[in-house]
Amino acid sequence: MSTPRQDARPDEPVVARQRPRRRLELAEIGIRLLDEAHVAWQRAELECEEALQAWYDGPPRASVELYLTYRAALDREHAAAHDLERLWELAQGGHEALAAARSRTAGDRTS
Repeated sequence: MSTPRQDARPDEPVVARQRPRRRLELAEIGIRLLDEAHVAWQRAELECEEALQAWYDGPPRASVELYLTYRAALDREHAAAHDLERLWELAQGGHEALAAARSRTAGDRTS
């Protein structure tokens, strides 16, 4: 008479097996968002520089309008910098997950 095999650990559900892959995919999405936020900040910084230069070089009659244009560009640059900083904080876990996945993958290749 045979008895059914009793595993110490039952098979993992499919969702649990997919969790590391999904975590890695979310980390990659986070990195892409971080890259896009960095590009947006760089663009806003450049526009701010250009608006400042236009204000300095502009005619005195347009100085108020050019100053307000510069201030608006400065506000956009500040908002983009804040978004980049916040995404960087949120992406730290993603950086760590990607590094861990890379080290596991590299370990599998050397084995």
